[in-house]
Amino acid sequence: LGGQLLGITACSLFTFSNYHFGFAHEVRAYSLFCLLSVMSMWLLIRMAHAPKAGIPSIVAWALINALLVYTHFFGWLMIGVLGLCVWWVIELRAARRPFLIATGITLLAYTPYCVVFLERFGQTAAHGTWIQVPPAEEIWNMVRRWSNQPVVAIGLLIAIVVCAFRKTARNGTFIIGLLWGVLPMLLMYLVSLKVPMFIDRYLVYVAPGFALLAAHALVSLALAGKWRWMVPVTGAAAMAITFAPWKNNGLHPSRVAAQVSAWQDPLREAPVLITPYWYKLTFQWHMDKAHISPPPWKNYFSSAWHEGESAPSAGDTTNPCVIVVDAEGQNGARETEADLRRRSSRVDSVEPDKGVWVYRFRK
Repeated sequence: LGGQLLGITACSLFTFSNYHFGFAHEVRAYSLFCLLSVMSMWLLIRMAHAPKAGIPSIVAWALINALLVYTHFFGWLMIGVLGLCVWWVIELRAARRPFLIATGITLLAYTPYCVVFLERFGQTAAHGTWIQVPPAEEIWNMVRRWSNQPVVAIGLLIAIVVCAFRKTARNGTFIIGLLWGVLPMLLMYLVSLKVPMFIDRYLVYVAPGFALLAAHALVSLALAGKWRWMVPVTGAAAMAITFAPWKNNGLHPSRVAAQVSAWQDPLREAPVLITPYWYKLTFQWHMDKAHISPPPWKNYFSSAWHEGESAPSAGDTTNPCVIVVDAEGQNGARETEADLRRRSSRVDSVEPDKGVWVYRFRK
């Protein structure tokens, strides 16, 4: 899109981002979501430069897009970004026909999952989401997260604004950066005023577009001649200096596992109840990484339940000790804890990790 200097600068802004580094170390879909978004944009640009691409190339693009939308529902928003780029950016209009064919194939590939998608969409539209309506400063907070530190964010934004006022810099790459790295963020914020969806991980597909836009702005401000690398290198260096891969996120599930182990009887026969349901795998992993399924000790069991459902009954167990791991403090957990308190003569509680309480009920 803009030469080797632009490519190196954009990759540097991305690589030294604490935001992306954090998602890369989570066992969740967001880093894959980001990768597939970049791959799909890359294939779009390749199609535009080779408008007579054969069916195999188009099918390959469609399969990448199918993986994208199966990875996360918001993959369809990324496909929408691709469509805007194809229609608005002159340099990409040659890819219109391949884009339409690839999108059609993607829709066919997504047919088995359409029922699930429509159900989830209907639930969200009718009942809203668990996310709060974002304040206006969340837009700035997102740019700050992508840029590591406020000072770096301000510097990149200044470069982008200056670039916008330079006619020679407002080329196809600049427009792609706006359509990919700015427009989706603003639209998602506006939608979130009605149906909240504006959180950092849902915008992971937008962040590479911002890196591209910022890199283009830095390169466009570069000096002529042999010193043209100074401004882009300064921006990349600012990201590198503020890069903190060792930063602790404040969560330590291993401490929860250690607390449960300390309270277990020697034979580990005390039942363990875990809420919410998604914390069960996290807990089991930290209890024994080598034998996560099934747990290695005798008569161990754990239950998990969803918010709004009836909590499992543990008060009628004949075991003299019951342990509850409450990672969210849902109503179901409180009901179970209240029932166990009534049946127990001794109750111990501790918060070994942020927001995670462990209770031991003994008769």
